[in-house]
Amino acid sequence: MQGRHAEALVHFQAAVKWNPESVAALVGMALTLQFLGDHESALQTYAQGLQRNPHDATLRMQRGMLLLRLGRFQEGWRDYESRLRLLPVTRDWIDKAPIWDGQPVKNKSIVVHCEQGIGDTLQFLRFLPLVKQQCLKTILLCQPPLGPLLKLNRVADEIVDQHSNRVVADRYIPLGSLPGLLQVNIADIPKPPYLSAASSLIDRWRPRIEALPGFKVGIVWQGSSLNAANQRRSIPRSEFAALSSVPGIQLISLQKGALESHSVEGGEAMQSSELQPNSGTKRHALVRERSPLEMVDFGSDLDEATGPFMDTAAIMQHLDLVISIDSAVGHLAGAMGIPTWLLLPEVADWRWMLEHSDSPWYPTLRLFRKTRGETWTDVMRKVASELARAVGSLGSVGQPKLPDGQNAKD
Repeated sequence: MQGRHAEALVHFQAAVKWNPESVAALVGMALTLQFLGDHESALQTYAQGLQRNPHDATLRMQRGMLLLRLGRFQEGWRDYESRLRLLPVTRDWIDKAPIWDGQPVKNKSIVVHCEQGIGDTLQFLRFLPLVKQQCLKTILLCQPPLGPLLKLNRVADEIVDQHSNRVVADRYIPLGSLPGLLQVNIADIPKPPYLSAASSLIDRWRPRIEALPGFKVGIVWQGSSLNAANQRRSIPRSEFAALSSVPGIQLISLQKGALESHSVEGGEAMQSSELQPNSGTKRHALVRERSPLEMVDFGSDLDEATGPFMDTAAIMQHLDLVISIDSAVGHLAGAMGIPTWLLLPEVADWRWMLEHSDSPWYPTLRLFRKTRGETWTDVMRKVASELARAVGSLGSVGQPKLPDGQNAKD
């Protein structure tokens, strides 16, 4: 928790030597090795654990996510399935539908269950058209906050609240199982955009956004406090002051909930929701920030009357750039094909892989990674420099050229 990973490793090694069958010690050692950048030793540690505990779901899931992080998709997807034994998923309400094996069922229905977080759902929605090709009807069980957005985009034939008591279908598949079932590799990931905002809301927000001067940048600095990775991925709002100092920049808050809060605790947390879905990690205490930041905040006008993400999506259509932590809004921007810079902690979620500054999942994303020994202030200094370069490249038509071939929205 304090970021003293080299010291922690010594203790985990001692624990494993004392009790070689301890899953907690093995996982702790492997995760610490990942923080230290020794991924090969981490894989060996998982292999050692699975040799002694071949059916342990935590060890296999952790190894799967490391393999995915390393780009070894086919191996990774197989181990990733072990998450289903750890997540609180129940199928009692699915009318005893057998699991879908990926084969065509042309005259039957398939229910797809969003069993993880909102970001995971937004990332994996891209596979639903491939499911539709193999069946008569697709039914998506999704998180209630996503209902309005996904119904607008007609991502499935029927969209149902995942808390529904009973869903009748011929086959069943968890959404996160689709890339493995479909044998997805990096080269054949379906590309965005596959989500869009409501045209009426785009029109409604146009005059308010266009009235704002400058290069318009939407920002998100905090994720859900229910996510155990929140301490690592969230950033104090005050860090964005480095961006507001760039001439010609207009910052616009896309943040919902705990608008002026950040974690009290410092350092790097070892566990995250992706690493330990049932870890029972506490909610981190939140405090109010007192440092001012010049930005436009639409407050209660944002998504209150229209539903979660609806106004946010419409506003993003009018922005030149979105800068976000690893959050649902970042996934939404990527799924809409909007130029986005994602701010990643030292050990990022598996889906952002290693060292990449781009993403095979979202071609319009650019990744800014916090490396060992860096603070978020160091990262934001780099972001501000790149932002100044983008704004400084404004041509006579007033259209900036973003780095890495990204183009600002009209």
